[in-house]
Parts: sequence; C-alpha cells; structure tokens
Amino acid sequence: MLKRTVRTIFAAALAALLILNAGVFAVGDGTGPAAYTNSMTLAKGFTYQNDISYTPAGRRVETFMLENAAGSPVYPIVLACDTIYGGMTITQIINYARAQGYHVVGSVNADFGYWDTRIPCGMVVEDGIYKSSPEGNNAIAFSEGGAFTSFMPEVNITLQNETAGESVSLTHYNKTRSDGGGLYLYSEDFSTVSTRTTTDGWFVRFKVLEGEMSVSGRMTLEVAELIDGQYNSLVIGKDNLILTAADASELQSEFEKFSVGDRVTLTTACTDEKLASAQWISGCGNILVSEGGVFHSEWWDSTITDVNPRTAIGIKADGTLVYYVMDGRTTASRGSTLSQLAQDMISMGCIYAVNMDGGGSTE
Repeated sequence: MLKRTVRTIFAAALAALLILNAGVFAVGDGTGPAAYTNSMTLAKGFTYQNDISYTPAGRRVETFMLENAAGSPVYPIVLACDTIYGGMTITQIINYARAQGYHVVGSVNADFGYWDTRIPCGMVVEDGIYKSSPEGNNAIAFSEGGAFTSFMPEVNITLQNETAGESVSLTHYNKTRSDGGGLYLYSEDFSTVSTRTTTDGWFVRFKVLEGEMSVSGRMTLEVAELIDGQYNSLVIGKDNLILTAADASELQSEFEKFSVGDRVTLTTACTDEKLASAQWISGCGNILVSEGGVFHSEWWDSTITDVNPRTAIGIKADGTLVYYVMDGRTTASRGSTLSQLAQDMISMGCIYAVNMDGGGSTE
C-alpha cells in the first residue's frame, strides 16, 4: 500500500489529502508518558504539539499532534489530488489546495492507496461531490455538524434506462477496472487522460444532462455512444460518464440494454445515510476506537498491526478533532502497534478514532 495523496487540509483540507485550514495532550498509555513536549497555538482553537516519549523497553517515540477544537475557524477538507488516478507529493497537493483558494495550515496522510496507480483504496467525497467508491473500506466524514466514522459503507449506483425500461446496478466508481470485477463507471474526476483500461471490453458513453455525482442523489443522462470490443482506453471527457466492463466479465447483456439517444436516470444510495450530509469523506484503515473503547481488534488488518509509523484521526465527545502522527522505523522513533495507537487515542480523550496511512509524508 502507498502513502497516498488523500490528505487533510486544516482550513481551511483529508485519499485522498486531509488539509487543515486555519489542546495540549500528553502521549498516552500506548507509547508511554511524554518526556519532552513542545506546543504552540497556530490559530484560534487550533494547537500543534510535538512530544518525545519512551516505551517501557526504553525505545524512543516521537509524535506530532494537531488538535482542532469545534467552532475553530480552522476546518478539515479532503483532497485526492486533481484526479483520482495518479499522485502528488505532499508539497504539490498543498500548493494545489492553495491554488483553489484554501489557506493551508497543516496536512496529514489520509487513505491507503495502490502503488501502481496511486488510486486511493476507499471512498472520496470532495465538497459534496462523490469521486470514488469505498470498495468495502471504512470511512471518516466531515460536515458542518462535525466528524464521524462509518463502518464499511457502500454506495449503490443504478442506471435506469427510461426509454427501454431496463436497468443496470453497480458499485465500482472511478476504480481500476479488472477483468473479473464486473461493471465500472468513470467520470473525468478519475482521469483527464482516459479510463486507463488495458484489456478488451465494451463502453457506453453517457452525456450528463442534469445533476452531479453525490453519495445519495439523482442525475439525468443520455446515451451518446456505444463502443464494443475496444482494446485501448477511452477518453472520458467533460460532462460525460463511461460505463464499461471487460469482455472477461461476460456482461455483454448489460451493454445491450442501451441504445444511442436513450434517456437514463442515474441514482446513488449510500448504505450509511449519515454520509449524505457530509461535505468531505475519506476512506480509512481500521476503526480503532468506537464509543470510547477499542473497536473489534480481531477485525484489524493483521499485516499492519505490528510496530509501524502511524497517522490517526480521533474525535472527542465535544467534537474536537485530533490528528496524530508518529514517526517510526528509525532509532529516533520506534513507531507503535495498532493496539498502542488505540490506547494513545483513548487516553487523549477520543471516543472515536481511525487508523490512516502512515506518517511519512505528513507536514
């Protein structure tokens, strides 16, 4: 997995980029009490803190924290680069956010992603626009009413052909098409180059007549083009959506439900209704803490439970957000296990917390 570019801007932005736009805590029970602390207030209700602690075995651990009080003028947003496909360095994505008018005061890694494509593993919603599907991953969401976590949400997409009386259902949106993965839908938010598909398949091009993609909404489309058996990737284009499947998926019958000129209604419905109100959503790793206690550690990803660099986001009862980063894999800082990370978040007062992609690229 990749230290991907879903990051948080503190506001004034989180596989997506979590960036913050413009509370002191002690490192918790997991990594041991702080032996050194340096903190400063960066904006009203927005505090930075750097701690050095030592484990019971004498291993040094260095952590960095941003604490964002509810009601602060600083707030988080989620950015997954300029498109879902491809990646940016942390500096590039901060500059990208600034070019959009955000005053960036910090950023942290958010969702995990894939090395070859830089596509985030989970869900991406940017300023209310649904940009990439969750694919069975957890999510953390941000809205004017506060932040919350979501356990394995799904967004169901239905294409109802009003002309022919046929319908097609799918969930994959702006993810890499696989031969056995079924149906995929693409918008230009995925890539301004093409669908990036590499094997034989069919394509249905829709022109968007009304609406925009959200996790719970409706759009009106018209079938503009049908392409069967094209090997090369297809340019998506502005105000277009592309429905496609690889020939190996054996879904030719779905392609045959459409003809050029058909009017189609696209609807989206999220299994977690709360996500419909969120302006910004990022996929995330394991939910570490829920309702003040460790959340089903038996469900955690066993490949990353051992000592590693860490990034986590916590939510306190009063709505305060904690962005917690831990260096690791060096003599200067050991890192922590997921269990230690969960205990740290609880000892800071977080009643909900999620594991994000590691700490190497956070600024």
